[in-house]
Amino acid sequence: ASEKEATDKGISKEALDKIRADEALKAKPMQEENEKLKGQLRKVQLDDRVQSLLLKAGVMPDRITKAMRDLAPGANGRVDLTEDGDGIVVRDANGNITTETIEDFVGKTYKTESPFFYTGTNASGSGAEAGSGDAGSGGGYDPVAAGRKAAALQKKTAEDNALAFK
Repeated sequence: ASEKEATDKGISKEALDKIRADEALKAKPMQEENEKLKGQLRKVQLDDRVQSLLLKAGVMPDRITKAMRDLAPGANGRVDLTEDGDGIVVRDANGNITTETIEDFVGKTYKTESPFFYTGTNASGSGAEAGSGDAGSGGGYDPVAAGRKAAALQKKTAEDNALAFK
C-alpha cells in the first residue's frame, strides 16, 4: 500500500514502515531459497551439460575442472546460457557470440585451441599405429639365442686361432 492510502486509513508512517520491515524479513528466506534454486538450475543447465559434453569430446577427467574454469561465464567466458535459459551460447576468443553449437565447439574448436585438456590420439610420433613398437622393442629378437650364437662364434674363432698357431 502507498503511504497516502495508509494515512487515509489511519495508519501512521511509523506503523507502515514497521509493516514493510516485517514483510521484508518474512520474504528474505524465500528470496534466499529462490537464489539458491536458480544457482542449482544454472549448474544443471550449463555446468553439468558442458562438463558432460567436454568429457564425451575427450577432455581428460583430471583436467575437467581447469577446462570448466577456462570456459566459465565471466570476463573471458566462452559459454553461457541463452537469455531464456534453455540453450547454450558459444562465444569466440574475443567474446563475440557465434552460431557454433556447443557440441561443435567442444569437439572441434576448443579441442584445437586447448589440446592440453584432451586425451591424445594414441598414435606414435612416427605415424605408425599405436602399439606397433619401435626399433628397439622386440620384433622377434631373442637375447638368449643371440647370446648363444655369439658364444658359439667366439668359441669357433678361438679354435681357428689355436689351429693357426700350431
